[in-house]
Amino acid sequence: MPRPKTDPKQKIEAYELYGRFGSRPTEVREALEKKFGAMDAVSLRTVNTWMAEFKDKDVSLDQPFEWHRIDAYQKRGVDLPWEASEYILELWYQTREEFREAAIASGNDPDPEPTVRDVIWWWRVHQAAPSLHDVEVYFYSRDIVVEEIYQLLYGGQDNLRGLWRRLAYKPWLSDERRYQLDKAVDIDFRVPYFSGLANIMRRKAIGEQQ
Repeated sequence: MPRPKTDPKQKIEAYELYGRFGSRPTEVREALEKKFGAMDAVSLRTVNTWMAEFKDKDVSLDQPFEWHRIDAYQKRGVDLPWEASEYILELWYQTREEFREAAIASGNDPDPEPTVRDVIWWWRVHQAAPSLHDVEVYFYSRDIVVEEIYQLLYGGQDNLRGLWRRLAYKPWLSDERRYQLDKAVDIDFRVPYFSGLANIMRRKAIGEQQ
């Protein structure tokens, strides 16, 4: 299934607003206009169509994460152990403080709570690459979350081959590994989507590590 001709970012954003806050169509439209601009934001009619579609989706993984409810998540089949608590809470603290100023400057929520889906992937990426910097764990995880939501809304083949290949090669460990990854890259390698704020913060975070 080919990617849609229209930019899916707004629909993904609308879905996340619906999942996190149960936002109403007018609220979603206002948020999209604020983020994408009055000229580029989709119409309220389109938002209403999307919201009707969202009502048929299971949004339980896309609601705000609550640490004290890990038992409840496990009973629903979520693979998230209590042993992950220290790492999850530390990453929540790090990203909350790291991104607050940039979020305010960009007109975004300065204190967005991670969703259950976000936290699941924080832990999974950390398990796959314990040496990866916490901020990069956040961005790798964010890519996976966005791609999963894309699949939920549009179906088709996922776009994560390049991401898990990077986790396997771990190019941040040495120049040799970075060179090996570069050699392995072929026509099928595709870099997952980063949101606008994520791009800004990712460049900032990477720059500070160099």
